Amino acid sequence: MEKKFGKLVTSVGKNTKDLLQKSKNIAIQAVDQNDDGKFDLEDVSSMAATVGNAVKKGAQTFKETTDEKARQLELKALRPIFLETLNDTDFFMPKFIRITERDKKHAESEVCRGSIGFCLIRKNFVL
Repeated sequence: MEKKFGKLVTSVGKNTKDLLQKSKNIAIQAVDQNDDGKFDLEDVSSMAATVGNAVKKGAQTFKETTDEKARQLELKALRPIFLETLNDTDFFMPKFIRITERDKKHAESEVCRGSIGFCLIRKNFVL
């Protein structure tokens, strides 16, 4: 009985060892970035570079999106009028026109660069 039990324990131990070795090999294959069959500092460096590039790309996309949103808000707030806008069929000229000098906000705004003026009356304004 003791011999059978000993063989059983030995067999379980060997199977566990084989299972652990297979698990280790699978894990190494999953993280081995340069296909050299081992997990080393080069693999860590490669993974870090990949993650770093993904973070940089995400940050750049986020910046571009927020810049465009800010530009759209500035266009909506400052409402510049450009010479080419005057010929658009959608362009509505308000009945009251006030001629003034450009204020600092409009003069320094990137979205107003090249404009010939700006609209003071909102579209939903009713007289």
